[in-house]
Amino acid sequence: MGSIEIPTKVLTNTSGQLKMPVIGMGSAPDFTCKKDTKEAIIEAIKQGYRHFDTAAAYGSEQALGEALNEAIQLGLVTREHLFVTSKLWVEMNLAWQQKKLREFCSANGIVLTAFSPLRKGASRGSNEVMENDMLKEIADGHGKSVAQVSLRWLYEQGITFVPKSYDKQRMNQNLHIFDWALTKEDHQKIDQIKQNRLIPGPTKPSLNDLWDDEI
Repeated sequence: MGSIEIPTKVLTNTSGQLKMPVIGMGSAPDFTCKKDTKEAIIEAIKQGYRHFDTAAAYGSEQALGEALNEAIQLGLVTREHLFVTSKLWVEMNLAWQQKKLREFCSANGIVLTAFSPLRKGASRGSNEVMENDMLKEIADGHGKSVAQVSLRWLYEQGITFVPKSYDKQRMNQNLHIFDWALTKEDHQKIDQIKQNRLIPGPTKPSLNDLWDDEI
């Protein structure tokens, strides 16, 4: 499983234009996996990931920094090719599609990054994306996984996203979403998924007009 070329979004700032990989990797600790954060990040770099998301609440910032430094020292990547991001606690997935926020960001030239894009985590309650029967049918129709369907939908919305997996095969699987597309019928079915927010986040800003609390 070698690295693959990942599409980018062009960002403009005071220094000029930058290219941001549309898919990144979340760095929240995975207590179900034997890999630690540092080991998982280095493996992700070997597979082609260049965009990494962190947060103070994760407690992963030091491990992420150490992993990136080691990868640079090993010659796996250079610093100018890495994107390291943090976040507002703007959850987005098929069960919380954030239409209002997507429209706001699009209208104002803001690149939106979806966190918790697979809405996975037993401690957070039911898994309304990965265990959705309709999404399983769509995935079977394309010969893909539910995770791949979910990430492809996000990609087709024109946003970036940071799924987290410390599993080597799933890391690679998450990258293989760029050479196929969802159908119009798939999108119509996805639009019917019941919407509700799963992760409120400890730092939710008081920007009520940007949060789809009522769909």
